[in-house]
Amino acid sequence: MHETRETRRLIDQKRKRTQRLIILLAVVMIAGGAVLLVPGLRASIGNRLADLRTRIAYRINPPDEAVFLPGGQELDETFIQTVVA
Repeated sequence: MHETRETRRLIDQKRKRTQRLIILLAVVMIAGGAVLLVPGLRASIGNRLADLRTRIAYRINPPDEAVFLPGGQELDETFIQTVVA
């Protein structure tokens, strides 16, 4: 097939757009890695990611309803004697 100039121009534009996107992603990844090297930021980001993972896990699989039943625990006899004495 014979390509026209317009087709070649469109292919070149698409290739340039793809190259820019790849370069942008590489820069973002390198900057993210540099930020993670700072201990204070790393801890803060780690805590936020852990919180996000927990929220996602609870959305996907929520815990069963917790019900408080008083008297369900028996106190140790030694503890009771210590408190009363």
